[in-house]
Amino acid sequence: QIQGGIYDITTGKVTFLGKHPRQNEILANSNAAVIRTGLDAPMPAPEVLKRLQQGNARYVIGHVDNKLVNMKMRQSLVQQGQRPMAIILGCADSRIALDHVFDTNPGDLFVVRNAGSVCGATSGGLIGSMEYGVGHLKAQMLVVLGHTSCGAVAAAMDAHLAKERSGDDVPDGLKALLERLAVPVKMAAAQCSSNALADKVALAIELNVWHTIEQLLANSKVMRDAVAAGSLQIQGGI
Repeated sequence: QIQGGIYDITTGKVTFLGKHPRQNEILANSNAAVIRTGLDAPMPAPEVLKRLQQGNARYVIGHVDNKLVNMKMRQSLVQQGQRPMAIILGCADSRIALDHVFDTNPGDLFVVRNAGSVCGATSGGLIGSMEYGVGHLKAQMLVVLGHTSCGAVAAAMDAHLAKERSGDDVPDGLKALLERLAVPVKMAAAQCSSNALADKVALAIELNVWHTIEQLLANSKVMRDAVAAGSLQIQGGI
């Protein structure tokens, strides 16, 4: 709370004036200024990474910023467009709300999600979405984010260790998803020094992040060119 006051140098008495009479108006205007829109310049990758790390640190300790979402903010995003500071490829897991995880505002993140945070040569919609974020929205940071206790990776590891193959009862879409996870899962099973399933899955989650980044670079000329030109940085995270 911010209070105004006047000290009487003769009597020594402090008269408290209270809060600023236009405090709510000032806060509303200040909040609108930090909403990213299409009028903002692209944010450099080092600054993006710093903000994501700071936002996640606030989320972890439970001291997130207050979000004032109002009509003025929404109108700014509609009328002025978007200029997200980062693209996030994350898992569709309902427990992971990425705007909360990084303590961000509407307009900050361009989010693409699927089960397992996977990517492949035929993921046209997913790759196309991220290419739009890089080429049109000018985002200079792309984060491929895996997470602990990932059910998709665990299911793929179970199938691999049991030497099972997807049967006809598995829908084609789910079968394709498990196939996208086959490479990192197989590598984790071979490389993990522990026999514990949880340890193998944990390693597979990490290797899947790197594998997805490899697939993005292998299958997207837009992203390859942007990385080579220094206008895009791709980070992995868990």
